[in-house]
Amino acid sequence: MKPEEAARKHALENREEFGEASVDAVTGSTFQDADGSPEEIQRAVRSAVEEVNSLSDAQVEEQMQEFEYEEQEHEHDPLPDLEGAEDSEVVVRFAPNPNGPPHLGSARGMIVNGELAEKYDGRLILRFDDTDPRNKRPRQEGYDSYPEMFEWLGYEVDEVVKSSEQFEKYYEHADRLVSDGKAYVCGCDPETGREYRRNGEACPHRDRTIDENNDLWRKMKDGEISEGEATLKIKTEVDHKNPAIRDFVAFRVIEDPDHPVTGNQYSAWPLLDFAGAVEDHYTETTHIVRGKELRASTKRQKYIYSYLGWDYPNVRYWGSIQISEFEAPMSTSTLGEMVDAGDLKGWDDPRAPTLTALRKRGFQPEAIRNFFVDMGVTENEVDASLDTLKTENRRIVERATAPSSSATQRS
Repeated sequence: MKPEEAARKHALENREEFGEASVDAVTGSTFQDADGSPEEIQRAVRSAVEEVNSLSDAQVEEQMQEFEYEEQEHEHDPLPDLEGAEDSEVVVRFAPNPNGPPHLGSARGMIVNGELAEKYDGRLILRFDDTDPRNKRPRQEGYDSYPEMFEWLGYEVDEVVKSSEQFEKYYEHADRLVSDGKAYVCGCDPETGREYRRNGEACPHRDRTIDENNDLWRKMKDGEISEGEATLKIKTEVDHKNPAIRDFVAFRVIEDPDHPVTGNQYSAWPLLDFAGAVEDHYTETTHIVRGKELRASTKRQKYIYSYLGWDYPNVRYWGSIQISEFEAPMSTSTLGEMVDAGDLKGWDDPRAPTLTALRKRGFQPEAIRNFFVDMGVTENEVDASLDTLKTENRRIVERATAPSSSATQRS
């Protein structure tokens, strides 16, 4: 294989696996496959790594289709041991957007975190990431359904937090970052900002004085700056190898949000990376289990933690899952549109993949728990079948209704 082709193949694989391709890691793999001198291979690797790290996740996934890869097996551990769990009380969290009730995909996070809290006799936090009223408008059904479904699945939530109720806390820490020169107000339109980020260049507003940024940030909070005119960005490295890590947006202006909790009280709204980072600190979260597509989010949040002098939680990643065979998609936003349009007769329509619909169809919480616990926490992509869940449910129902046995109750 030519050095350029081998280097690109392994750079794409390394980027997909770890969120950022590494020259050292890609070099070793490329030497095994490439024909060429060491100098040619090293040049090809450096070029490929730089190129691949500039791609979006979607572009990486698309370009990987050009190559054949050996399936990488990760250890299957249904309930993994958590690093550092012996040093302090374990606190885990599940953080959905309440734009609708949980579906079967949501159940994975609910169950894994619930099981880990039980395994370590720790605390389980339910945090509503409800600070995006423009794109994922919260619904009361979401706020109401998650605690109910946690209880139905058999887990006790120790604390419920709404991010939308924590604005003063977010503003306090953003004030500090601006005053410390770690954040600045950017007036670039979205496309111009993306162009600077892609090219690894600083935008013209990055070198504003602290006084200028404090004044503009105050105007963002007070509603004196219109939506789309400015964002508050966290400083990182403008030439970071991964464009997704370069100066990122922490707050944007939303006019007339009409939020179900805060109404129109606030103008400057935090993005998930900022709000989630602050909440994880204040809820004393010790361990985060999240999708591997969020590796860049972890890196962005670590800048916030470093600037504020906090210790970042331990993180465990998992691969995505695909569960087909439902008549309606496993997307809360799309399901909400279908409910609103009358295409579904409510969130518990039997055609929907929601937990309320599965409960209505007779699925037992024990079956859903077993389904996801057996799936485990692995970085492999998982293709799951609804037939497997049906089989497990049938086994549990038959056991419960057998004359010589009774249902196993979860304490």
